[in-house]
Amino acid sequence: QGRALAAGPCTALLIAWVADLCENGTIQQSNPADTTIELYTRRALIPLHGALAPMLRDVSCLDWSPAKLAALYEGLIGSQSRGNQGTMRSALACFHDFLVRHFDIQPLHRPLRSNASEIVPHAQVVWPHEVARATEWSDLHPDRQLAGAAGLIVAIAAEAPVRSQELLRVRIRSVRLATDSQGLH
Repeated sequence: QGRALAAGPCTALLIAWVADLCENGTIQQSNPADTTIELYTRRALIPLHGALAPMLRDVSCLDWSPAKLAALYEGLIGSQSRGNQGTMRSALACFHDFLVRHFDIQPLHRPLRSNASEIVPHAQVVWPHEVARATEWSDLHPDRQLAGAAGLIVAIAAEAPVRSQELLRVRIRSVRLATDSQGLH
C-alpha cells in the first residue's frame, strides 16, 4: 500500500507501456512470446523509471524532444553490459514507439545506434566519359523511342547521381517523344 501511494506519473506511464506491450506487442512482432515482454520489462523498467522520474517531477521544464530522449536512451543502453545492450536497445525502441503512438512525442531522428560500425554512404558517380559513351550507344539503337528513354536515363544519372536508384523504375512507357513549335522533346 505504501508503494502504491508513492507511485506517480512515471510509474503510471511505465505500467501503461507494459500493458501496451501485452496488448499490441513490440515493433517487430504483433504477438510476441511472453518471454520477450518479460525480458523487455525486466531489462528496462527500473532504469527507465530512474531516468524518467526526475523529468516527470517538474512538469514545467519537461523536455520530450527527440534529441533529449535519444541522449537519455543512449545513456541507458551504455549502462548495460555488452550482452544486454541489444535487449535494452529493443526495449527502448518499443518504449519510444509507445510514446509516439499515444502521447504525440516526435519520433527519434535516427534509430538507436548499435555497437556495429556505422555504414559510410558512398556517392554513386557517373563519370563524363561514361555519359558520352552511353549516349553514343543509345543513339545507335534503331528504335528511336527506346534510344530516347536510354538517353533520358543517362542524363538523369549524370545530373543527379543520388537518384540513380529511381532510374530502375523508369520504363519505356514513361517516356514519350513529341514535337512542338520548339522541336523534338
